[in-house]
Amino acid sequence: MRYFSIGPVQMSKRVMEAGGQQAAYFRDQDFADKVISAQNSLLQIVGADSDSKIAIMSGSGSAAMEAAVTNFTSRGDPVLVINGGSFGQRFVDIVNRYARTVTDFSLPSGRDIDLDQLETSLKEHTPVAVFMNIHETSTGQLYDVRSVAKLCQNHQALLVCDAVSTLASDPLNMADMGIDVLLFSSNKGLALAPGAAFLIAGKTALSRLACSESYYLDLAPYFSGAVRGQPPVTSSIGVLQQLFERLDEIEDAGGISQIIARVEANALAFRSDLSDMGIKCFPETPSNAITAFVLEHGNSNEFYEFLKNKHELIINKSAWGMNADVPRIAHVGDLGLKDHKDLIHAVKEFLECT
Repeated sequence: MRYFSIGPVQMSKRVMEAGGQQAAYFRDQDFADKVISAQNSLLQIVGADSDSKIAIMSGSGSAAMEAAVTNFTSRGDPVLVINGGSFGQRFVDIVNRYARTVTDFSLPSGRDIDLDQLETSLKEHTPVAVFMNIHETSTGQLYDVRSVAKLCQNHQALLVCDAVSTLASDPLNMADMGIDVLLFSSNKGLALAPGAAFLIAGKTALSRLACSESYYLDLAPYFSGAVRGQPPVTSSIGVLQQLFERLDEIEDAGGISQIIARVEANALAFRSDLSDMGIKCFPETPSNAITAFVLEHGNSNEFYEFLKNKHELIINKSAWGMNADVPRIAHVGDLGLKDHKDLIHAVKEFLECT
């Protein structure tokens, strides 16, 4: 099988082999030194300030989302969520679960943020934090984080960004963009197996750090343990072993900019081929990570089964709650232009027989 899904993604052979080794003893100093080196590499990859801190948790990206809510806001705090799809809704669900006073800033699926409306909402509700997905994975929409950050700074609101499906796919610089808290997971842009979640907090966010609602997701012990390469609880050791290898792989490829350039080239080539077939992208501003498009013939369940069973290709079906059938094709991980040409031929075959 070849994976054009956005998580898990197609992993390289060397990363898979690293995850298949005997799990290391994670309290050993040699392993801790590797963790410290990986943390420093990740901070550099995302463009974090030198005084930022990183937490590596065993869990999915949703664990990092929940940690951001419980550590940087308190019960009753006014917060605003930019909600343009399934993962924006997840932030809404989490803040509601923890009894924050939430403003659900809902957007049409696959559309850009109306910045004037957002500023009006910020003035009216004065949130202490704004939560958003840089790339809404359910629609393929990439948001203008830099402009949102400026508005948040003007209104003294922390900006918390989910970069789960934009990391290593789209240009990302935490400090330059004005992001206070950045979170991501192992199984999308990093192209590892699921099981590890990451959260990076800048200076302003760290000044507000406090958690009384969770033991496992209290970030303070993670941040203090990161200095020694030692988390407060058991690590996702196999995933971390993959991470060490993946970071070496990124360096061997010429750095994160080269990884992003490869993903972009895959995306642009695939979209050009779709355009030649008369198919347009669904989102107003697409991320490099995935191409989402409206399926005019058949449905995404049939499309998925056809690609899987006849061509051994895995994609993402349409997300729940969409008003249209919008399958999604990922361009991240160990995929090249030939893989995408193979997929295009399979797409043509499906459309011709429906």
